[in-house]
Amino acid sequence: MEHSMNTTKKPTDSILTPEGWTWQDEHAFVQGRVVPAGARTIYVAGQASVDPKGKVLHAGDMGAQIVQCFANLETVLAEAGATLANVVRVMYLTPHMKAFFAVEQVLNHYLLERNCYPTSVLLGVQTLADPDFMFEVEAIAVV
Repeated sequence: MEHSMNTTKKPTDSILTPEGWTWQDEHAFVQGRVVPAGARTIYVAGQASVDPKGKVLHAGDMGAQIVQCFANLETVLAEAGATLANVVRVMYLTPHMKAFFAVEQVLNHYLLERNCYPTSVLLGVQTLADPDFMFEVEAIAVV
């Protein structure tokens, strides 16, 4: 069932939620999105917890790395005139699943504060590009 919600800047964007499904609401994601024809698509490479020079920030602190990853994502999106509210798909990568679930609410709160309701997948991986990276996020946005 398709439900139209005002959760993004584009009122013609629709969120798909099957009848009676509510569990995803606690995890700041949606089951599906319908993007209108003619929307401009922005593909954002994996963002890690780094400064503008690429230096790793917050080694060993999953919560701080998540926030930094999303701050970096917001910086890239702004270059295209977009915000987190325009994000329709994210992929989360972590080699530290237990640490992620211990601070998952940091992520959920961050997304909800910014009106971001993407489809998502969380992948446990063996390692990321730098051994100090605990988390990485890749995104697709539409404007």
